[in-house]
Amino acid sequence: MSARQRGVNLSRKASKTAQAAGVYQEAIKGAIREIAANPLLGTPLQGKLKPLRRVRVGPYRIVYYFTDTDIEVVNIALRKNVYR
Repeated sequence: MSARQRGVNLSRKASKTAQAAGVYQEAIKGAIREIAANPLLGTPLQGKLKPLRRVRVGPYRIVYYFTDTDIEVVNIALRKNVYR
């Protein structure tokens, strides 16, 4: 049985960071493809960020949530800045 691939939408901020990530650019793209195939891949966040999940890619974090049809990437940023 094959998993259903969901559509992925990146916020403007996430898109800019993904394009400027230098050597991590391809790794970020690969992680987003993996998230599209398996949205439960990321670790759930806690507190007021509870509906969100995150995936680590080197020093970057991809923060997202998913619905039945789509995955919304809220932010891609360095760990020290991502949750602000």
